[in-house]
Amino acid sequence: MARILLLYSTTDGHTRRIAEVMATQWRAAEHEVLVHDVSLPLRSALSSFDAVVLGASVRGGRHQVFASEFVGAHLDELQQMPSAFFSVNLQARTPPKDTAEGNPHVQQFLASTPWRPSLVTVFAGKLDMRRYRWKDRLMAMSAMWATGDRVWPWSVREYTDWAAVRAFAEAITQAEAAT
Repeated sequence: MARILLLYSTTDGHTRRIAEVMATQWRAAEHEVLVHDVSLPLRSALSSFDAVVLGASVRGGRHQVFASEFVGAHLDELQQMPSAFFSVNLQARTPPKDTAEGNPHVQQFLASTPWRPSLVTVFAGKLDMRRYRWKDRLMAMSAMWATGDRVWPWSVREYTDWAAVRAFAEAITQAEAAT
């Protein structure tokens, strides 16, 4: 049984939802999991966990600053333990941006830090135009239309591949078990 710290940074809650799906899978396999919003103070030492997983959403072309701040503050510890990173962004809905290697947001995040997580992936997120401010709706519509995806100010679309989320969660526990 592993003790896993699952951190997330989210704007509209979808990255938290992905984290909860992984946590549910791990708990069913009798792992101990702490799911925690990375923007809030962490009351446990990283050394009390067997692995750390960080998930971060992208809004406006960038990952949330809380994710990179956490990595910067805990870099030495993260480098010495099994760790994983997942990005949640809408560009991941189309190849080749549906892989960590082909996703510009993932590559930008990894280039901004010396942290090298054991596993890295990207998941397509959820577009819920109803939750966005008008300016954000226009930007999202423009970006989506540029790739041929017609959305409207009231559009709600979920692009997440839940089988890929579960497979990533399984890969993390297999990698942790191998250490």
